[in-house]
Amino acid sequence: MKTKIFIFLLFFNLAGCVSTESGRVFTMSDNVHPEEVHSVSLQKEKVFKFKIANLSREEVEDRILIELRNNLSKSFSSKSIPVVEKTDTFESTIKMLSKNSKIRLNSELNWNVSKVGLAMSFKTIQSYESRKAIAYQDYIFKFKFNYSEDNDLLTLKVEYPDEYRQRSGNMGSMPIIVPPFSTEQLQQQIEDSFNDINITRIGYFKEKIIKGSFIADYQDDSVYANFIQLRVNNTTEHKIEKTATIHLSKGDMHYVTNVSVYPYRDIKSKVVYESYLKSVHWLNSDGTTDFDDFPSQNDIQKMLKDIVNS
Repeated sequence: MKTKIFIFLLFFNLAGCVSTESGRVFTMSDNVHPEEVHSVSLQKEKVFKFKIANLSREEVEDRILIELRNNLSKSFSSKSIPVVEKTDTFESTIKMLSKNSKIRLNSELNWNVSKVGLAMSFKTIQSYESRKAIAYQDYIFKFKFNYSEDNDLLTLKVEYPDEYRQRSGNMGSMPIIVPPFSTEQLQQQIEDSFNDINITRIGYFKEKIIKGSFIADYQDDSVYANFIQLRVNNTTEHKIEKTATIHLSKGDMHYVTNVSVYPYRDIKSKVVYESYLKSVHWLNSDGTTDFDDFPSQNDIQKMLKDIVNS
């Protein structure tokens, strides 16, 4: 009997467990293993090209990051990380000491994208009650971003990682948990993550203001009545001046336009307008641009005359 007790206490001593003054609980010391670096044989890159156009290089880079974050967030939210369950002698001993205790095994995918690249981490953690971790395995790899500028073209190269880093930790002499991946599985996860790095285009708004006036062949009250039949804001009516804010549209673009109507000679009226134009300009990742041309002043004026004559 004494021999069995001695062996039992020796096991906990080797496991890094020591008794407290009360003699009723155990504290456990952790072991963190050195980081290991493993090379990756597959080498390739992705290339995206954007015209800087009317933006600065910094603005284009910022918009690239925003688009990448949005795309990667959608891709990684559904990425599954395999977890390998394992039962060992140490776990069985802990469960024997406290039948209410629970040992859990979970996995985490962490990623962060910045101007220098995309850093990713796959981690498997085995926890015991309030302890953050009693064993873990962490794999870290990075996709580097390199920018170059030639005239009006900004090129982004995403480099495949040439290595990944691995670090393990465990509590006392507890065996390290089974890694979440085999080497082949990890390589596949890196490959899948690389394929998820994608950006088709980035957009920005371009604005323009067109001002002008024209003479209408109707009295000011009649002309103004035609305008306020539309969706209007900020209407103001005076004896001489009547103003309203209306919304013009052409295709997918909409224009907020301020119109003012004044009495003119005989039974005519004068229309003064100021139209605020906004259009989305797309910078495609193949170096081309795609955007809707702003309407000309003649186009805006024709829209207003059509409303007057309706």
